[in-house]
Amino acid sequence: DRVQNKPIDDRIKNGEFLIHWKGEGNEGYSMQFRHLEFQCALQAVLRNKYDSSSSSSSSSSQSNNPLQLEFQDALQYTGTFDNMPQHKLTAFNEAMQYVRVVGLEEEDNSGIVTKPHFIEAAERCSLIHAAYQVVAQADSYE
Repeated sequence: DRVQNKPIDDRIKNGEFLIHWKGEGNEGYSMQFRHLEFQCALQAVLRNKYDSSSSSSSSSSQSNNPLQLEFQDALQYTGTFDNMPQHKLTAFNEAMQYVRVVGLEEEDNSGIVTKPHFIEAAERCSLIHAAYQVVAQADSYE
């Protein structure tokens, strides 16, 4: 039997991408810009895609609407480190975050944001150390 070439489904599921933010040399220097930088980069990628293709009016009108993202801390450390202030513990937990596109689950928005869009947006950001695609989840190692 021959293997059939099937198109890869690039649609994303929410919570599928994890961003590892760069550390700060000076405390508080870039933390407030992280989400805004990624949101603007993703919006620019989408705008470039839909402005250069006239596939449908709904796609081009989507590129003009502000994209809403939610970020959720991936690290949930609640213990204590000796002599570590609360603001440093908060910074530790915010170092890796899941990204969720608001409204992505709706059928009309399926395919609006794809894996290549996330990758290109992450490459544009100076505050991102790395971006990962989550391929498996579990509650324990067993």
